[in-house]
Amino acid sequence: MAGSIRPAARSAAGVSHEAEEEQADGSEVIFYTHGLCPYAQRVALTLEEKGVNYKSEHIDLSNKPSWYFSVNPRGLVPAVAVNGQVVTESTDICRFLDQNFPSGPLVPSDAESSTAMNSLMGKADSIIHAGLTMVAGSNRMWAIDTNSIRKGGGNARAQAEWGRALDLVEEAVRQSQGPFLMGENLSLVDVVLFPFLARFQLVVEGIRGEIFAPDHPLVSQWLATMWQRPSARRTFPDKERFLLALKQYASLDYFDFHSASLEDPVPKYWV
Repeated sequence: MAGSIRPAARSAAGVSHEAEEEQADGSEVIFYTHGLCPYAQRVALTLEEKGVNYKSEHIDLSNKPSWYFSVNPRGLVPAVAVNGQVVTESTDICRFLDQNFPSGPLVPSDAESSTAMNSLMGKADSIIHAGLTMVAGSNRMWAIDTNSIRKGGGNARAQAEWGRALDLVEEAVRQSQGPFLMGENLSLVDVVLFPFLARFQLVVEGIRGEIFAPDHPLVSQWLATMWQRPSARRTFPDKERFLLALKQYASLDYFDFHSASLEDPVPKYWV
């Protein structure tokens, strides 16, 4: 769904922000986020990679504050307000930030690579859907089938679709010669796909006890390259504690129903 840009609403009194330094051009950026949401991680990666100073508003998706609906009427994260203008939908936000903050450009400068990036981004939803289906097995979307494939987890059709999805990522690295999807430099499509594939990898390896993407070595190399980025590590929860919660709730979106955060992904009442 296309994003929108509109005037920002005022936050409720008493909501705290992280400390920030003033932007070189005087821009004020407010990032409305939940640190466990992969869509929000896309924007967090973009902000970090581009060196944008910003204030962060954590939105508890299990108990959304009423004031937030005046920021985004759908009540979803992420959203970003730049000088009072609100942008929603993660990919639209990432593009908006890249266009409006020139440092660390995330669109390749050559036309061929830019076209290839846009083509793969156009397939991102289908890649992610295939991954969510692979993880869910016969359960609802976003659920986790904790059984390994050896023990009957997943299903043949979902595995086949996931294999074809990984083919697209593998081919992108092969064509560009890596280490990123579009070659030597990080681009928007890396930012868009990584938060989801990182979670799929965590489920497959940490819960199912299987090798992630064994037939797609370039995908694994790309993920390893992404994990080397400080931005990837800063914007991803502690893996051990995240795994505890994923196993407990057997769901990738448990934070929609239980209060948790990037700093502590395990809901406190469960500890």
